[in-house]
Amino acid sequence: MFGRKKKAYWIKKEHLFRRAEYLCSACGAKSDKPLAACPGCGAVMTRKKKTDPEWIEEMEFYDI
Repeated sequence: MFGRKKKAYWIKKEHLFRRAEYLCSACGAKSDKPLAACPGCGAVMTRKKKTDPEWIEEMEFYDI
């Protein structure tokens, strides 16, 4: 009845002209800030974070 709670971590996606967004590693739900639990699947977030600097790809688009 009382099983283990799912654990996950936030993947921070940084953008060039927009605010950073956070993706749940378990379900892919998006959040504008790193919350203690995922609003999509309810997973408890660990302290581990991964950064995905998407702004680098966005900068390559503008590079002439």
